[in-house]
Amino acid sequence: MNIIVMAGELQLSISSFTTAIFFCNLLITAFWLLLQYGGGFERIGNRLILLFTGFLLIRFLLPLEFPVTTTFASKRLMPKIYDFMLSPLGDTDFTVYHIFLLIWGAGSIFTLIRVVRTRAKFKHEVEQLSSEKCDHLDGIVKQIVSGYPKQVDFEVICSSEIPVPMLYDFRQPKILLPIMDLTPTEWRLILKHEIAHYYRKDLQIKLIIEVLQILYWWNPFLYLLSSAIDRMQEIQVDYEVTKNMSELERCQYIECLLNLAKTISVKKIQLYSAAFQRAGSVFLTQRFHLVLDQCKKPKHFLAYHTIVTVSIIFLLFFSSLAVFEPYSVNPEHVKGTFDITRDNSYLIRNDENGYDLYVDDAFMATITEIIEPLTEIKIYDSIEEAENDKTIWEIMLDIMSSLNTNNPQRIYLSSIC
Repeated sequence: MNIIVMAGELQLSISSFTTAIFFCNLLITAFWLLLQYGGGFERIGNRLILLFTGFLLIRFLLPLEFPVTTTFASKRLMPKIYDFMLSPLGDTDFTVYHIFLLIWGAGSIFTLIRVVRTRAKFKHEVEQLSSEKCDHLDGIVKQIVSGYPKQVDFEVICSSEIPVPMLYDFRQPKILLPIMDLTPTEWRLILKHEIAHYYRKDLQIKLIIEVLQILYWWNPFLYLLSSAIDRMQEIQVDYEVTKNMSELERCQYIECLLNLAKTISVKKIQLYSAAFQRAGSVFLTQRFHLVLDQCKKPKHFLAYHTIVTVSIIFLLFFSSLAVFEPYSVNPEHVKGTFDITRDNSYLIRNDENGYDLYVDDAFMATITEIIEPLTEIKIYDSIEEAENDKTIWEIMLDIMSSLNTNNPQRIYLSSIC
């Protein structure tokens, strides 16, 4: 039984789905390693991140086998996956594959409902916020926005119910701010940070990740990717805000981060918002070092990034051009063949400097040279010697092997005669 859905020249099967998930998870792992240990990832362009997450979204949505796809035979892993997924449940026509689809679909629906309800609740809470006057910040916002090519109107909302500065809604952007006693310089730094999130399209990237997590809620690699991108976005914004600052100004930015970390709570931060601070002391310390040492490139920076970038590009293309199928033999081709194993076969030297092949003590063919897989079977001078060599232990092995075959290799009669 093989489950294949075809659309024109495209095919959706267990093999194409498994291969797509495998390569996408490899991509996520390579990307995560780049962000975690590569160093210098604050310089990675956000367009590259958008391109990467966009490709993942398309590949996860379309785990198809394309006309240009090359098939590779898998003799171990894929046959086991197929045997497991297509194994029937009792005497019914249902298989593990059907149960997997049911659980997957139910989980995605549940996750979608939960996300929609959470979004609606958060939107309602934002609309019901009792905003206090923060007109003094409008001028700072306009001044910051004037430095960008595209002018956007930001609604600034200040409320004691807001736990942390954050950007919300990329269509009608709102900057949500808690009530805090800050200097004009500190307010400017906070607003520059949130506005940078908007122009970098960080909320759109979070939305793509959220869609992937709804569809593939069971894939732990997506949660790994989400966490890594959250951290990277904060570090990239830190770099963008402070890259043209003097050392004194960077110290003021760090002091602002530290003051916020001491005074605010992050319990209500949502996935679809971009917050000013979003982690514990370890990550905060990492941000401090990157802000102060942003001019210093880590050791082996270029070599590491080149290797990982090339690997990511290779996996991007290869994931669409290759699919692993379970190894199988066409039943029509099996006719006229027999199984040769070390336990059931042996060779007898004949008078014509050749060998007689015996399988299960029955003569099969005469060969002139020993080729694979015959190199591993025993050679005798006579049938009597072969029969005498069958010890009690070998007889027991024959019985055991008959109960548990080890995928014996099939050899065409015509190829050895």
